[in-house]
Amino acid sequence: MPTFKSLNDLMRYVNKATANSMPEVGKELEEVFKEAIDNEVYKAYSPKIYERTEQLKDMVEITKIGNENVEVSITHTGDHISYIKGTRFYVPYGLEGGHTWGRGATDIEGEVMDIARDKIPEKYKREMRNKGIPIK
Repeated sequence: MPTFKSLNDLMRYVNKATANSMPEVGKELEEVFKEAIDNEVYKAYSPKIYERTEQLKDMVEITKIGNENVEVSITHTGDHISYIKGTRFYVPYGLEGGHTWGRGATDIEGEVMDIARDKIPEKYKREMRNKGIPIK
């Protein structure tokens, strides 16, 4: 890590390192989101009436990167057609609301939070260490 002449110089360096870490933290958060979908949707039951495509995981992507934060979302457009009703269907709404195939509601968001609680701070720390900041 370089030396600094002032606290402001140090803070600028740390802030820049944080901002530069956000894309990698976002990639980790995408993986966390996909793991949560696996746990809450794909591993929770096996469909009997339809074939699973696992496309929901393909809809997870980074939607915003800030200097100190990153946002990951399901970018589903609602263009899925309901097998039962034949109408457009927003899959996350159906899953989280318990409106799919007579099963209970999922808690993808809660599962993301549970998994992310450990993985995201650790990823951030690794990224900062990689940029020369000795963070524990």
